[in-house]
Amino acid sequence: MNFAESVKNNRTKLGLSYRKLSEETGISHSHIRDIENGKYTPSFDKAIKLANALDINTQDVIITTYQAQFRDQIYELIKTCDEYKVSIPYKEWVNSNLPIQPISEDRTKLHDIAFKIAEPLYSESNKQVLNKKLEFIDYISNSQFNTFTYEDTIRLMEMMHKTSLIQGIPVAKNRVNGFMQKLEEENETIMNNRGDLND
Repeated sequence: MNFAESVKNNRTKLGLSYRKLSEETGISHSHIRDIENGKYTPSFDKAIKLANALDINTQDVIITTYQAQFRDQIYELIKTCDEYKVSIPYKEWVNSNLPIQPISEDRTKLHDIAFKIAEPLYSESNKQVLNKKLEFIDYISNSQFNTFTYEDTIRLMEMMHKTSLIQGIPVAKNRVNGFMQKLEEENETIMNNRGDLND
């Protein structure tokens, strides 16, 4: 429940009119109504006065008010950047300690995924596994393969993992090596027949 809902529910529960609550808090009754309707986010001072008058937990008020104010400020910043076609370089954004970047939806999605990838990498305790994951991510990010390649790579990795669990790592490696060798031989045969290797 957000602060606006808490104010409305507790005011109703205590049977206080807007005017009565206004008298107790010194906040205008119209402003209290606007707060309840989510039109305005109250200042900390007003939020605490309302909390005391309505028996709302002060800690919850501080947290929810801060979150609401912060969201409002970030929204205004994003809206302003969009209005004036301003794109803040990512490095500057990070250095400013702001939590999100006002960029296009596609690039926002990209940064969300980047952080999602980074989180488990930071918690990876096995250095060898971490290095392999980083090498793989670096290779994929710099590759120019067809879309199906990435889709099938995931399926292939899942099958390799499953096979290694069921039949053991040596068997899984042999199967994969055999599969790759067969493809390599087929490709070489086709290229020879087309004369590609002689160019």
